Amino acid sequence: MSPETQPMIDIQNLKVYFPVHPRLLSGLFQRKQEYIRAVDGVSFSIGRGETLGLVGESGSGKTTLGRTLTLMVRPTSGKILLDGKNILEGRVKDHVKEVRKKVQMIFQDPFSSLNPRKTVKHAIEVPLRSQNGRSKKEIGDRIKELLELTGLHPSMGLMYPHELSGGQRQRVVIARALAADPEFLVADEPVSKLDLSIKAQIINLFGELKKKIGLTLMFIAHDLRMAKHISDRIAVMYHGHLMEIGRTRRLFANPAHPYTQALLESIPTLNPDHRKTSLHRQAKVQELSLIHPPAGCRYFQSCHAAKPECEGTPLELQQLEEGHWVACNGIRS
Repeated sequence: MSPETQPMIDIQNLKVYFPVHPRLLSGLFQRKQEYIRAVDGVSFSIGRGETLGLVGESGSGKTTLGRTLTLMVRPTSGKILLDGKNILEGRVKDHVKEVRKKVQMIFQDPFSSLNPRKTVKHAIEVPLRSQNGRSKKEIGDRIKELLELTGLHPSMGLMYPHELSGGQRQRVVIARALAADPEFLVADEPVSKLDLSIKAQIINLFGELKKKIGLTLMFIAHDLRMAKHISDRIAVMYHGHLMEIGRTRRLFANPAHPYTQALLESIPTLNPDHRKTSLHRQAKVQELSLIHPPAGCRYFQSCHAAKPECEGTPLELQQLEEGHWVACNGIRS
């Protein structure tokens, strides 16, 4: 995305806190309301026609952030600008209908996303019926077009979810999302439950859709390898914070944040020399309270390059070079 281009999605200091029931907290007379800080001050933008890979381990807040963009989850504070308009301004429910026309979400489990008692045709037909002015023939033609666009034969419209493979079901879910004619797709780990060969096919499908219809996409994944193949840029999250964001090739060639480095080192390899030299930098499982998180870097306890000031200094993204930002107190621009 060039600097002069207005981003399609612009997220500014977004926070999503979930209240914790007092009974789940320690102490018999707990009165103060506590919150889980799932997303805690995240800012980034996505250009029209761009694919942003949002990566991180389980619990990083990436799925919560994705759901917030579709207003399935209501944020605590911050701004989400969609084509320059803040969709969090005023009453959020007043923006839901408008947002759902432009933004659709694809979930990681295609089977649970589909009604087992309804055919594929019915699943795709529902969002088409909500569009005024379409005749029955036009709806039928559009269903056929969407099935072919996603690599399915039109005859599969008469099949039920249990009659399809996992990859075919995910293609149906994608076709249903496209039926609403969205401009932006949020794909939440859409290949995590698929076999390796099928994963590659779905990744390639997203690439084809981007070229054919100019989709803007946020691809959520815990696997950096999957994100690499489809993303123009990659953003790395850890326990609610954005650690690093940059062009995919540059980030893989020169990862700046120790956590990004650890994620890359954790990618399986057949090279035994690489495994020996990377053990000290692989990502470690760290138990961290998101109710009372540390004031500084949330990766502090596991970081091989941690400094004393990292523990108590609030994190801010710093620009290393054009388009490459990192939230690390040990980095100096």
